[in-house]
Parts: sequence; structure tokens; C-alpha cells
Amino acid sequence: MKNYKTILLFGLLVWVIIYVSSQIIFKLRSTDLLLFESIFPVIISISVMIFAVLYFRKIYRNEVSEGVKIGIIWLLITLALDYLLYIRGSWEMNFELYFEDFAITYLIIPVVTIGIGYLLDKKTDL
Repeated sequence: MKNYKTILLFGLLVWVIIYVSSQIIFKLRSTDLLLFESIFPVIISISVMIFAVLYFRKIYRNEVSEGVKIGIIWLLITLALDYLLYIRGSWEMNFELYFEDFAITYLIIPVVTIGIGYLLDKKTDL
């Protein structure tokens, strides 16, 4: 159970970093959309990388399946919290716009975690 607490905590922290950072750069969305859309994936990648590295420091087997597990869980946490905030919450963003602007970009999350898991798994094969 401790493992799932860590996964959930790290997933929440990934979302917090993404959310806070996006709020800081949000003005760019209206003044320089291309710059915003360039920075946003970098923020996601950095936050996922930080917590994936922290998570995988204590994983010594089944790295690929762990990468799949945390990638999916962190993706679902991010989508669920965004749903509450952007679609149901005060932002009241249209689902199609949210999907185009944010949700697709969040696929970076499992790509990074699965990639790290794969590389760690291959490292142990050597």
C-alpha cells in the first residue's frame, strides 16, 4: 500500500507543478499562443521526469510494468483534477477545447514513465 501512496502523492505533485506553472505562463496563451504551446509540454516533461526518477530509485524489477502503471495513474490524476477545475469548475472550459489544448499533451506523462521503465529494464539485462 505504501507504494500506491507514493504513486498518488507523486501524481498529485506532477499535477500541481503543471497547474501552477501553467497559471504563471497563462497570459502567453492570449499574447503568444505558440510560445505557450511550446513551453507547456516542456513543463509537463520536466515535472514527470523529476517524479519518475524519484519513484524509480526504489524500483528494482518489473520496471516497464511500473512505468505503465504510474504513467496511467498520473495521467488519470491529471485528467481528473483538470476535469474538476477546467470543465466542471470555475473555468467552465468546453470539453473539445480542453481536449485540443491540454489533454492530448498529457500523453507525455505515460510516454516518459514507460520510456524510463523500458531503459531501466534494458539496463538490468546487460
